[in-house]
Amino acid sequence: MKNRTLLLGEGLFETWRVYPGRKLPFVKEHLNRMKRGACYFNWPFCEKMAIQKLNDVLKEIPPDIDARLRLTLVCYGEDRITTEFLTHWEPLSPELDRFQREGVAVTIAPFKKHSSSPLRYFKTTCFLENSHILKKARQRGFYEAIFLNERDEITEGCISNIFFVKNEHVILTPSLKSGLLPGITRQKMIKLLKEMDLCVKETNLSLHDLTHFQGAFLTNAVVEVLPVTKIDTVPYSSWAGCKKLLAAYRELVNKENCLLVKI
Repeated sequence: MKNRTLLLGEGLFETWRVYPGRKLPFVKEHLNRMKRGACYFNWPFCEKMAIQKLNDVLKEIPPDIDARLRLTLVCYGEDRITTEFLTHWEPLSPELDRFQREGVAVTIAPFKKHSSSPLRYFKTTCFLENSHILKKARQRGFYEAIFLNERDEITEGCISNIFFVKNEHVILTPSLKSGLLPGITRQKMIKLLKEMDLCVKETNLSLHDLTHFQGAFLTNAVVEVLPVTKIDTVPYSSWAGCKKLLAAYRELVNKENCLLVKI
């Protein structure tokens, strides 16, 4: 049977951080995003099968470690498409703790993405653009690369969303209309920042704005919160709120009704 994911890149994926105790947070939100993508592309999706696959792979993960877990929806067939779920996990790199303490350097990607592309709003397996640019960025000593759209607006990183610190009370992040993935962690962070009595604005941002910010940080489900030390030649101070935001996020994870392995 024709593997459309392998041959054409037709597929979806979601990535989680598995916390000690095999805690898997925000499962419903991630699966809802995958379900929306499957519906958009007219691919079969069974949430019950997805949850069963996640439970099966959680049994393989040692209970005392942090890990990265990926669930992939793979498509097969020609006229009638069928799907299945594949999983992959690996322990988190010990470097991540250092990155969260010391921050990371970021660069601007060498080409742009168009905001009208529907692929921007789903985690598709058509990931070569992102993985290629990320590899090149890391060869140059950067942790992440940020894409611009056709209007030179800042959108997102290869593997993360980005936030900027305007001052001690205002946080800015690119609007979804600029063409970026509506990150699950991004949305959680927006809510937490507001609960910290900060003003959070989703807006259009350009390269000219970079020198007007006091700080910046990246978010995704695996890295949680990473301070940014510079974007190319623009330096940033470490925002003290990153530690508070990370603590609030982990408290949220602890309160979450996580998917726990069923032995």
